[in-house]
Amino acid sequence: TILGDGSASRLFLELREERGLVYDISASSVEYADAGAFIVSGGADPSKVIPALQLVTAALRRLAREVPSEGEIERARAYLAGRLERAADDPRGLAEWHASQRLLRRSPQELPDLLAEIMRVRPADLLRVARRLVKVGGFRVGLSAPRTTVAALRRAAARGDLDPSLLQPRTR
Repeated sequence: TILGDGSASRLFLELREERGLVYDISASSVEYADAGAFIVSGGADPSKVIPALQLVTAALRRLAREVPSEGEIERARAYLAGRLERAADDPRGLAEWHASQRLLRRSPQELPDLLAEIMRVRPADLLRVARRLVKVGGFRVGLSAPRTTVAALRRAAARGDLDPSLLQPRTR
């Protein structure tokens, strides 16, 4: 939520509002019982993809380096709590919530308990988790773009203007 969910997120403010590099940008996570992914997605003019990727990777590194402000945490808490409460008001959202809890957690968590847990999150908690999950060299790019843009990305990586690991296949 702090990094890329909503119009007050770091990525949206910097890449869209301040710099005009993207049409849209967001960050989300996908959780499974034994794995997951953190995803940043967006849309940009091909001529702006390289600076956008540079800023996204810098923002990810900053997330793992700097403690977010209490104000950012408070906005994220309120945003996430509101989103969860709206989902609970919708029969489909509530069914999805309970299904995911049963499928993905050993002990299903009730919504009021999760909301209380969200309210207890402190800036240092977020930094600790970000340091564990955000690893340099662990980022990858999936791209739907003209071949000229892909070639430009490869040239930028070769020059050192872009993290070359972004373009490498992930291996175990």
